[in-house]
Amino acid sequence: QVELCYFDQGKLDNCTGTNKATDIEGASGWNLETAVGAAKSKYVESASIGDNGVITMTSKNITVGGQSGFTLVLTPEEESGASTTDKALNWTASGTCKEQDLC
Repeated sequence: QVELCYFDQGKLDNCTGTNKATDIEGASGWNLETAVGAAKSKYVESASIGDNGVITMTSKNITVGGQSGFTLVLTPEEESGASTTDKALNWTASGTCKEQDLC
């Protein structure tokens, strides 16, 4: 959904969890908060979208060394050097989940 928003808008500025395609002129069909919020599973407690399409997920049912509630943060960034019509997003993973080598 973040990528659909990006391709539709040509930038990440409007790709936040609170924006829906119906809220922005010229947008079509994406609903970021609903799409990411549905990502709950046995090991995913919650998921949300912040500014510029950054996705943050928090774990459940995983404990390592007495610690739980690990996070995985997926950050999109525009591909550099591509033409306006050929731009793609590159994703970077970070967070405590990554630090503990759990994801």
